[in-house]
Amino acid sequence: MISILKNYFSSSRLVSLLLLIFFTSCNKKLETEKKSNKDVNYKKPITEISHKDSVKISISLEFDKLVTNNSTGFNLHDKYGDNFYFHFDNENQKDTIVIKYLSNEYQTLKYLEGWGFVDNRGEVNVKHFRHNYLVTNNTKSIDFTHSKGDIKLNSYEGELYILDSLYASYRNFNLYDLKNKKSTQNNLLQKADNIYNYYNNKYSKSSQTIPSNINKLLFIEKLSNIYPSDKRIEEYLNKTKLSEIPRGGEISTIQYINAKKHINSNSFKDENFTPEYSEHLAIGLFRFLKFEDNKGDPKYEDAVAWLKTTELYKNDSLYIKKEITPLSNATFKNKLSKLDVSNISNKTTSFSQLIKQHPSPYYLIDFWATWCAPCIQGVKTMDKMDMPKNVKVISLSLDKVKDKDKWKAKTKELKQSITYWLDEEREESKAFLKFIEVQSIPRYILIDKNMSLIDQAFYHPQEPQFLPKLQDVKNHKFW
Repeated sequence: MISILKNYFSSSRLVSLLLLIFFTSCNKKLETEKKSNKDVNYKKPITEISHKDSVKISISLEFDKLVTNNSTGFNLHDKYGDNFYFHFDNENQKDTIVIKYLSNEYQTLKYLEGWGFVDNRGEVNVKHFRHNYLVTNNTKSIDFTHSKGDIKLNSYEGELYILDSLYASYRNFNLYDLKNKKSTQNNLLQKADNIYNYYNNKYSKSSQTIPSNINKLLFIEKLSNIYPSDKRIEEYLNKTKLSEIPRGGEISTIQYINAKKHINSNSFKDENFTPEYSEHLAIGLFRFLKFEDNKGDPKYEDAVAWLKTTELYKNDSLYIKKEITPLSNATFKNKLSKLDVSNISNKTTSFSQLIKQHPSPYYLIDFWATWCAPCIQGVKTMDKMDMPKNVKVISLSLDKVKDKDKWKAKTKELKQSITYWLDEEREESKAFLKFIEVQSIPRYILIDKNMSLIDQAFYHPQEPQFLPKLQDVKNHKFW
């Protein structure tokens, strides 16, 4: 049972990042980089170009003066299972129709996870909505209305699968009951079987092949968390074609757990793998190796060597190599030490001087801004925590120059003790932000007193690993 829980919770960050990404990050524009998210494939983001093979998506965005964020969108996933937020923003003070085109270039099935939320006067997540749609190459156009935080489907042309009830059934499946001992492994297996059999019968009667495949995927994902060594998982990966399932959190979790199993048993060199299984395993290994806690461990050198022999790596070697190679600690320290920041009295100081003024064994740098509701929520969440005494939080605002007064007022309101402002228009600031790839906020970086990098993308306060990892920071080594 302990090993099962370890397998589940060690991979849960990958899933939680996908699920939390909309609520816990604000997309940020940098002049030198494309707009993207922490888990986005930087090299090949999903395109929004209009052409004959694209799906036309239009959303009528109703303007509400009481809501601070009149925008919405969908979570999508690239070929690596990484998240991409397909956003629709209302930049006018009135009802607006926004039209975008989603390319079919990267996958046959696109899983649209639509998030809506009411954000009244800065209080995020007062109420939120969630919808699940599956788009195929036969989908021509979809029309939605975003009203009072909810994304409502109006009409569509071609093929579209609405899978709200299917996903909701598996989403209500509480795997944490295992940890809390409220349910046994057999109980959860039976519950998963019941859900699977119900929808399997439903879709079989109506000959709906695609929803039936999704049902099997969701079942296998739950099975991989309850009992990762179940042979049905490997059988599923070996027999299922990638083109038959949408890329997303569920398949990524299965691939991740499967890759970990192969690494632990050193069995990923098997030359009898089918091409489909090899691609599944390669994606899982890639996700495993780029996960911060796994980087740099010599135990996985063989896994890296095998990954480099795959077609996945050969076709995208520059991006994959970049993702599984740690940042240069020497370069990080050099750029960070020279970074100039300002306090609320407009006094400028270098980051190295800042460290001397606030001595501590470790520091958590919190990149935030006054316009970012999830950032503010993160500050409030940390304020309620019993933070370890050997870690100090450095609040670093990325507000624009014109918003400095807003920052000064907000940082006082939030009672942030070590608070500074970074002028991102300065060349040194641009170079640093580009180097650490700040594409969304909040962003948390963990360092020690010598400004050595421990984690370049630390957990968010809302994630269950945040506090335990901070409390155990003295045992955490740089990649």
